[in-house]
Amino acid sequence: MATGNEIQLARKNIIGLLETQKAQITMALPKHLTADRLCRTAVTEMSKNPKLFDCTPTSILASIIMAAQLGFEVGVNGQAYLVPYYDNKKQVTICQLIPGWQGFVDLISRAGRASVWTGAVRGGDFFDYTLGSSPNLEHKPGTRMEASSATSMLSAG
Repeated sequence: MATGNEIQLARKNIIGLLETQKAQITMALPKHLTADRLCRTAVTEMSKNPKLFDCTPTSILASIIMAAQLGFEVGVNGQAYLVPYYDNKKQVTICQLIPGWQGFVDLISRAGRASVWTGAVRGGDFFDYTLGSSPNLEHKPGTRMEASSATSMLSAG
């Protein structure tokens, strides 16, 4: 892991790299994001996880450009994360963009071709689904009484 001075130097290098590549990042961005904001949030996330400063600058830039292409803000509302991985084969640490479930939900919503519902199905709920050419999902939350009865029945059986 890098020392404090090495992290400061790496931070300056990454910020410099992002500044020189802002035009490329801007071309990849959807209308709702700016390159300045994306770069700022990425550097903030890197400050939270200093191991990211050990990553190759190329992998950091590639992850940020991928976030831009997908319209994800790194570290904002769980849309996407920058994660350092050590590549044993190449003997270097690389940065990878890992989309969060909120990012996938946002991406699907923006595509407009599907819908996403997120929530929990608990014991006592009615839950039924059908796959195929006419998919259907039905979920009716049960009452507390129904849920406790279902739990009692499960533990008794």
